[in-house]
Amino acid sequence: MEICNFCGIGIYPGHGSMFVTNKFDKFYFCSTKCKKLKKIGKTNKGLKWTIKFSKLNKFNEISNQIKKIKLNKTEKNITYAYFSTILFKKKIDRYKSIKTKKLHLK
Repeated sequence: MEICNFCGIGIYPGHGSMFVTNKFDKFYFCSTKCKKLKKIGKTNKGLKWTIKFSKLNKFNEISNQIKKIKLNKTEKNITYAYFSTILFKKKIDRYKSIKTKKLHLK
């Protein structure tokens, strides 16, 4: 998988275009937009949508820090109970339901 020489986005096989100079230097472009901007002589450091710009201005690091802050939430305590206590609680609930039914029948 090649990387676009202008914006830095990965190019899947069969996509984009390749430009070869007389010195046999290969330039890969993901779109005609990147190709035309390179031909004009624009630098990728000044365009906000390029990966080079985001690396220079540390946009990726800021977004990673925000993600870490969002992920570090406090966890709720999980209480564990033995199987015997769960069965005992079920028996108590059954007993209460039977008792209420008997009271309603009278």
